[in-house]
Amino acid sequence: MTASRGFAVAAWLESRATVAVALVAVAACAAPASRPPPTSAQRLNGDGLRQLDRGDLTGAELLFRDALRGAELVDDLTSEAEAWNNLGSLATTRGNAQEALMDHVSALRAHRASGVRDVGEVRTRSNLGGVLLRLGKSAEAKAQFREAVALGSQLRVPAASRLARVGLGSVSLAEGDAAAALRVAGEVSDEARRDGDPSALAASLSLGGAALERTGDLGGASARYGEALSLDRAREQPTAVAGDLRDLSRVAERAGDRAGAAALLARSARIAWDLGQVDEAERELARAVVLAAGGAPDEEGSLRRELDEMRAARARRGRP
Repeated sequence: MTASRGFAVAAWLESRATVAVALVAVAACAAPASRPPPTSAQRLNGDGLRQLDRGDLTGAELLFRDALRGAELVDDLTSEAEAWNNLGSLATTRGNAQEALMDHVSALRAHRASGVRDVGEVRTRSNLGGVLLRLGKSAEAKAQFREAVALGSQLRVPAASRLARVGLGSVSLAEGDAAAALRVAGEVSDEARRDGDPSALAASLSLGGAALERTGDLGGASARYGEALSLDRAREQPTAVAGDLRDLSRVAERAGDRAGAAALLARSARIAWDLGQVDEAERELARAVVLAAGGAPDEEGSLRRELDEMRAARARRGRP
């Protein structure tokens, strides 16, 4: 394992951060009658997040951009920040880290302009840290994660910064300190289990799996990745599920189970295809064919036919 594994950790960290935003947005829309009803921008943000959770990226983007436009029209900086943050999460789901970076920076700018420091800023900084780590900017990522943790503590909602703490653990892993990453993963997992926080639990399990994988404990890593997969399936989070399958495939390959690795990676590729991540889908399915050739020749043919069909469908769509 190399330090680049930490950047892969950032990808699933970002996907879990999206879910955290969704949960807060839904809760806001279901607020008691004593609170003001949600604004149109808040409703659009919440609806967009539900579409994103279902894997409808096009529908989600339209709703987020409508939310952004509506927020700008009435100078609602809080909803504007939320919309930019959501667009950043969408860009990450599509694999566009640079676009995600610009969106999250725009969200942070709106938070600063509002003069209000709230849980939304904690989420934005956590997401921004995840993208920075993915881009290899670990020092900048660490600064954002630390600020998110500090703000969550200041606001007396430490649960809001759990994903940022996982982010700090992923920085440690990227820097080669698997023991520190495993310690953070254990602490967050314990808290998340206690408080019923499946998003943070899945993220911490994945971090723990990555740390164990780094140390060569493939059985322990597989167990944690498998538990994260079960949680993400139950939460119906396609991006996170694909990441879990990818992790499990990598461990299976390292353990010598090329047939199992091929099957897992093919499942991840199908999710990527359905999410519109055509480059990643084709790359993963092509790799699954190679793995099957060395461990499951009976499956190689069917996977190769599936890859040919995927390429033909891509050509019909006119994609490069």
